[in-house]
Amino acid sequence: MIKNSTKKYKAFLCFLLIFIAVFGTGKLWLPSDVKVMNTAAGTEINTSADTSLKLRSWEYSRSNRYMEIVFDVINREDNQELNFSPVAHTDTDKSQALNVAIALQQADTLILQIRDVPQSWNVISLWIQDNQNITGDAADSLKGANFFCDIRKVKVNDSLAPKSGLNYRVQSVNQEISDVNAQLKQLSSKIQGEKSEIDQLNFDIDTLRANQKYQTSEEIENSNSVISNKKSQIQDHKNTIASYQQQVSDCKVKLKKLNQKLKDTVSGKLPAESAPPEISSPEKAASSATSGAETSSVPVTVD
Repeated sequence: MIKNSTKKYKAFLCFLLIFIAVFGTGKLWLPSDVKVMNTAAGTEINTSADTSLKLRSWEYSRSNRYMEIVFDVINREDNQELNFSPVAHTDTDKSQALNVAIALQQADTLILQIRDVPQSWNVISLWIQDNQNITGDAADSLKGANFFCDIRKVKVNDSLAPKSGLNYRVQSVNQEISDVNAQLKQLSSKIQGEKSEIDQLNFDIDTLRANQKYQTSEEIENSNSVISNKKSQIQDHKNTIASYQQQVSDCKVKLKKLNQKLKDTVSGKLPAESAPPEISSPEKAASSATSGAETSSVPVTVD
């Protein structure tokens, strides 16, 4: 082969060796072609007939091997006492439950911690059991919601670390304040939009009236009809503005109460709504929730 080798033969041989090397190591450097299993922020899943959880955020600290998951709790029956039990597994070791704790459970907020996250994982499945009105029936095992976290989609925050119960309560109130301020900003924008519509309608009316001196009686009659319609639209916009202004007033009252709630929380005047969190036993949580997690049907974001 060496005696009879040519430049073409050597070039072909080099190309073949490079192709084999690239093909053989493709899995190491090419993007994964496995479907993404990740529940998007904002996804709301029912845990029972009257309760649902809406994922607000899921953050991960690689350096601290720690995760924090925040949910908005939508409780349609205010007289019901909420009681959730979480359990989580990785795709790499489905038999071993992760170290999950409830950091904060309030009327409208649920914050979970996952400590000692394994170094190797691709997807984490989080099942949250809804323990309201459990009767022991087989159907009760389906009361809950399943959320997924894909390592390719999770928000990485290496400064993330567990906080005290007080800090979580303050964080929750601050989030409420932020939500109300965002609502006020939206309402202000909507009011400005309505006013712009009124300005345009008034301009149209002035233009129509100015043109009437060049119109016949029939044209003026038609023009007056259009003017009347635009005046009706103006009144509709004014009614909408009044509705938005009432919402602004309500938001300002809510904001005042939330600021007082924040002060009382920081000072200790407002007691915690739930007992201090305890690290849940993975084995105990797994035994009570695994059956539901395995049989649940869950919407996921697939890229």
